[in-house]
Order: sequence, then C-alpha cells, then structure tokens
Amino acid sequence: DTSFNNTGIATFAVGAATDTAYAVQVQRDDKIVVAGYYFNGANNDALVFRLSENGTLDPTFGTGGIGTTAVGSGVEEAFALALQPDGKIVVAGCVNMGGGNDFLLVRYNLNGSPDTGFGTNGVTVTPIGNGTDIANAVAIQPDGKIIAAGFSNNGANNDFAVIRRNADGSLDPTFDTDGKLTTPISIS
Repeated sequence: DTSFNNTGIATFAVGAATDTAYAVQVQRDDKIVVAGYYFNGANNDALVFRLSENGTLDPTFGTGGIGTTAVGSGVEEAFALALQPDGKIVVAGCVNMGGGNDFLLVRYNLNGSPDTGFGTNGVTVTPIGNGTDIANAVAIQPDGKIIAAGFSNNGANNDFAVIRRNADGSLDPTFDTDGKLTTPISIS
C-alpha cells in the first residue's frame, strides 16, 4: 500500500543501535500505536510511538511521535500493549533494576506523556518471584482493571504468571489476595 509512507513500509531509527517493535494496535482514529524498545547507548529503554494513518510519525504524540520510558538506570523492554476505552495506552514488558527482571506496566496519555495518575509517574513494577519475571500480554477489563500475563522463573523453570492492577496502578487484592498469581503447569 504505497499510501502508507509512500512505500508501504515505515522504518524509524530511535536509538543508535537496536530498535525493536513487538506490539501494535490501531486507535479509533486509525492512528497506529507501536510498542517495543530501543538501545539508548548503555541499555534498552521501553518505547511507544504513534504513526499517522499515512505511516509517518505523529508529531502530536510524545517527542516527534515517540514516547520513551526509563525506569532508573536499568533495562526496560515492552512486549505488549492495550488501548483503554478513553484512549490511554498501557504497555507491558519487563524492567531489570539490577536484581532480575520484574513485570513492567506503563500507561501513557493520549499525547504520549506518562500518565501520572497511574502508579508512580505512569509506571508500575511488579516483582513476582526471585528470578526473571516478564509480561508478554496485557488486557483491559471493562471495569478498567489491567491484567498482565507472562512468566516467572521459579529457580528451576518458568511458571505462568498473571497480575491484576486497579485503574490507578495499585495491585488488586481481590485477585488471589495480593494481585499476583503464578501457576506451574505439568503435562504428563
């Protein structure tokens, strides 16, 4: 479709090296939201960017069409995204702040800025186990609660992991008493 960025293909360099997209959603206005991460020169930072329907970066979103998230000096990566009915964008992935990966959720406003009404400055970090915890999927319930799913390493192997957060970013204690659930699966 040559009406999309004149070639049918849109590529953008964000960092100096690796830029990776993992998730895409189309807004009601046909703008395209993409989540992933980029290499900032020292480590990976999560990012979300928005394209206009014609495949060019939307200058009304973030900085020149790109919203980035740095949580401390660690590695952040985004693997999934969901659009809320009010248009806010929820991105899920992982963050490593030195002790292993934890679930990461970031909520962005319509203009690409972090939603400061969610978690701490738009960010929640959820340690689940003692090892690697990575969120690979995210969904918004009709009541506004946010579910993220992925895995948590138990020291020997990975278990399914699911968290549920309230609309303000707090863990939902009505979901398995602490907002977090891991399930080992054994097939025999």
